[in-house]
Amino acid sequence: MKRIFHITNGDYLAYQLEKTSVEGEIIVCREALVLGNLKAYSLEDFWKVRAESVLNDYTVEKKSYYQKVFPEF
Repeated sequence: MKRIFHITNGDYLAYQLEKTSVEGEIIVCREALVLGNLKAYSLEDFWKVRAESVLNDYTVEKKSYYQKVFPEF
């Protein structure tokens, strides 16, 4: 059976999609990659770099970033 995924750019759009009859799994992308450092030599380093960038640019806790953003990828 084919699986259907809907990738939304944020929680609000996911919430709106959940209220419809659209079938499939909703994946929330909370990482826009539009501000901050993106340079890293490994995937593990990339997430560390992104977490630090987000912490410096927004009022987000490191733990929250890893709990809400990282798992969706």
